[in-house]
Amino acid sequence: MSANPKTATATVPKIDPSTYDPALLAAWRRFLDYDRASSAQKQIHQRTRQWIILIGALASALAVLSTYLGGGGVLRILLIILPIASVGLMNYAVQFSTSTGWVEYRVSAELIRSQIYLYRLNAGPYKDKDPHAKQAQLLAEINGIDLWMIQHNIAMPQIKPISDTDLIQQAASKTEGRDKGDDGFAPIRPENYVDWRVQGQFGWYIGKIEEDYTAMRRNRIVALVIAGAGSVLAGVGFGLEGLVAVTTALGTALTLISEIRMYGRTYRIYYEAAFDLQTILNEWKVMPTAQRTPETEADFVTRFEEVFDRERRKWREETIKTQLTNEQAIYTQVQQVAGSQAESLMSPQSLDAGVSDRPGLLLTRTQVSLEKKEEVVATVEHIADGQPAASAADTPAPPVETVAEAIEGALRNADGETSKALPEAADEADDRPASRKRQR
Repeated sequence: MSANPKTATATVPKIDPSTYDPALLAAWRRFLDYDRASSAQKQIHQRTRQWIILIGALASALAVLSTYLGGGGVLRILLIILPIASVGLMNYAVQFSTSTGWVEYRVSAELIRSQIYLYRLNAGPYKDKDPHAKQAQLLAEINGIDLWMIQHNIAMPQIKPISDTDLIQQAASKTEGRDKGDDGFAPIRPENYVDWRVQGQFGWYIGKIEEDYTAMRRNRIVALVIAGAGSVLAGVGFGLEGLVAVTTALGTALTLISEIRMYGRTYRIYYEAAFDLQTILNEWKVMPTAQRTPETEADFVTRFEEVFDRERRKWREETIKTQLTNEQAIYTQVQQVAGSQAESLMSPQSLDAGVSDRPGLLLTRTQVSLEKKEEVVATVEHIADGQPAASAADTPAPPVETVAEAIEGALRNADGETSKALPEAADEADDRPASRKRQR
C-alpha cells in the first residue's frame, strides 16, 4: 500500500536554519570539513601503502619462482613492471598521501567536537558568559585550531559547500546521542552530557578494544602459519628451500599491513580511557542529588574531558610514531625490490622531505608544557630518523639488494636483451659501490 505523497511530505519537520545558533553552525561546518578530510585521507593512505607492500611481495615471489619456471614471457614483463610500479606508488604516497595528515585532521575534528559540547553545556571557557561572548569564544577556539594547522604547514581540508539545512541534518548524525534525540545544537544538561557524550564514547571504546584485539590476534595467527610453512619448506628440502623467501616476503607484507592499520597499537590506549571513564561514571552515579551543584557538575565535566584529551594525545603520538616508522620500512622494501630503479626514480632525500621532516607535527596539540616540548620532539624525531619498529624487526629482512638482484638475475636469464629494458641493472648490478647499496 503506497502512502499519500502529500501526507508523507507533511510529516517531515521543516528545518529553519535562522533559528539555529550561527556559532554552532560554523563549528559543525568546520567539524565536517575535518571529519571528511580525515576519513578520505586515511583511506587513501592505507590503500596506497597496501598496494606498495603487496606489489613488493609479489615481485619477490615472482623472482623466486622464476628460478623454477624460467624468466621468459609474461613473467619477465612482470619483473620489469612491478618494481617500477612500486617506485611510482611510493613517490605518489610521499607527495600526495602523507603519513600524518589524516591524523591531524582527526584530532582537529575531535577538538571541535569537545568545544561544541562545552559550549552547549555552558561549561569550560564558556561558563557564565553572555551569548555574544560565548559565540565569540567558540569561533576563537575554532580559528585557533585552523591557525595551528596553518602554522605547522598542514594543508587545510577542502571546504565543501553545503546548505545550512543539510549541515543541520549531518551534524545530528555525528553526535554520540543521535539515537537518543540529540540534534547537536540544543543546550544540554550535565545529565544529557553523561548519557550522550560519555556513555556513547565509552561504548565506542569498548567496541574498538574488541575489534582491535581480535584483528591483532587474527593477523598474528596467520603470520605464525606463514612462518611455520617456511620452516617446513626449509626442512623438507627437495629443492624447495628457495620458496622460503616467498613465505618470508608474505610474512613481512602481512606485518607491515597490520602496522598500517594499527592492529594491536590502540586497544591499550582505549582500555585506559574506558577504565578512567568507568571510574568517574561510578562516582557520578553514587553522588547524592543534593550534592549535584553547578560547581560539582562542572568538575565532573572537566574530568571527563580530561580523559578524552589524554586519549587523543596518546593516540596521536602512537599513531604518528607507528606511521613514520612504517614509512621507513616500506621505503626499504621498495629499495629491496627496485634496486637501482629506486635510486633513479626516488632518492632518500625525497622520503625525508615528505615524511620525516614535517616541523611541528610531532608536538602534542593540547598545551604541551614548555619543559616537556623538547623532550617530545627529540623522542619522536629519533623514531622518524629510522629506528625500526619492534614488530617489523621480528621478521628478518634480506639485504637491500637481495630481492633486486634476484629480479635482475631472473631477467638476465630470460634472454640477452635485459640491458635494453634495464640498462642500469645490467651495467651496475654486480659492481655497484657499497655506499649505494644501503642508501636511505
